[in-house]
Amino acid sequence: MMKKIVCILTLINSLFSAYCLDISELYYNADSFMDSLSDPNTGLTAFPTLLIPMGGRFEAMGTAFTAVADDASFIEANPAGSSGLSYTELSFYHNDWIADTNIESVVYTTRKKNLGLAAGGKFLYVPFTEYDTWGTRESRGYYSESVLILNTSYRFLSNYDFYGLSVGSNVKFAYRHIPEEIYAGQSAFSVMTDLGVLTRFNFMKFYSSRDKNTSFGLVLKNIGLDAQDDPLPLETVAGLAYSPVR
Repeated sequence: MMKKIVCILTLINSLFSAYCLDISELYYNADSFMDSLSDPNTGLTAFPTLLIPMGGRFEAMGTAFTAVADDASFIEANPAGSSGLSYTELSFYHNDWIADTNIESVVYTTRKKNLGLAAGGKFLYVPFTEYDTWGTRESRGYYSESVLILNTSYRFLSNYDFYGLSVGSNVKFAYRHIPEEIYAGQSAFSVMTDLGVLTRFNFMKFYSSRDKNTSFGLVLKNIGLDAQDDPLPLETVAGLAYSPVR
């Protein structure tokens, strides 16, 4: 009887060891695959504020807003969006981000026929306090990044049957402030631009509406000058949006 119990336990142990080995190998393969997709420049670019969404639908949709771009959130998603907005908008955003980091933002946008205009700003700040080895406070201040955005776009070839092709650009001025007593010589300034295109059309639409149910957008972001020899976070984004039913 004892031999049978020992044999059964040995078999269970062998099966469990093989299962653990399979799980470990699966995890290792998955981890290796994800590493192959990572950007080797992560953490090496300047102005991470440019990659943090202000808020609104742009953030709520996981930044998959390039082809939608139908409210004030367009200013970060696709600069071509302002020429197609239905309303003048003024939006305020507050982002209580990680590790005591806060981001305050504002966007104003309006449209005159096929010409879209907008202006916005984003301000990130992090409190910082330095202590020596004895616990005495030596300095305090704020690390901050400020971004001013000026937008213009125009919709070409617009008529009753065709939405047209919107082309837009942002000019962005970014400033990083690091107090000298915290880290001397690290404040920086940069100028950059975003370029975007957007069009809308109907495709397999199963409801009645004047709005187009399909749209396509393409954007090139953060083309500009390096800051303290650190490159900007250059991005190329394409988006497709489709709404078959209301």
